[in-house]
Amino acid sequence: KASVGKIINVFFKSLSAFQWETPKEGHFLYYLMRENREVRKIMTELKSVTKIFFNGKDQDIPGLTQKLRIIVEKLKNYELHYIKNENILFPYIEKTFPEYRCLQIMWSFHDDFRKSLKTLGLILQSDLPDNILLNKEIGKLFFVVLPIVFREEQIVFPVAIRAIPEKDWGEMMEQSFETGWCFIGQPERKYN
Repeated sequence: KASVGKIINVFFKSLSAFQWETPKEGHFLYYLMRENREVRKIMTELKSVTKIFFNGKDQDIPGLTQKLRIIVEKLKNYELHYIKNENILFPYIEKTFPEYRCLQIMWSFHDDFRKSLKTLGLILQSDLPDNILLNKEIGKLFFVVLPIVFREEQIVFPVAIRAIPEKDWGEMMEQSFETGWCFIGQPERKYN
C-alpha cells in the first residue's frame, strides 16, 4: 500500500494536470465530488485549529480540544461517502473490470480513515490530550483523506465514467438514496 503512494507521487504532476469532463448535476459522481469539496473544507478547518493548538503559545487547550472533537465528529459523516463508493460504485467498476485491484487498495485507505477517526476519538477524550499522539494521528488523517480525494477524482472517477454504461449511473443514483449523503443534503430525486 505504501508503494502505491510512492507510485502516485511519481505521477502526481501529470495526474494533477489531467483534465476530464466532470459530470453535471444529477449524476452520481457529481454528488460524490461535492462531498469531496465539503470534506476539504472540514480538513482546512482541522488544519487551522491544529495550528493554533500546537503553536506553543498561551491558549485554551481544553477549548481547542473541544473544537477538535467537534471537527472529528463532523468527519464521521464522511463515512457515508466511503460506503457509497464501496457498496455502489465499486461493484459497478468490478463488473466492468474484474481485475481492477485498485479498489481493494482504495477500500484499505477507507479503513485507515475509520481507524484514524477512532484513534482520534480516544485521544480527544481527555481535555489535555497527549500532544505527540494527537499530532501523529492528525497527520495520519491528513495523509489519508486528501490523497483519497485526489485518487478518486484523478483516477477512479475518470475511469468509471468512461467505462460504466450510462444506464448504470441512474441505478447508482437511485441506490444512493438508501445510503444517504454527507455535508451536501439530499439531492433532488429525478424519475425518468
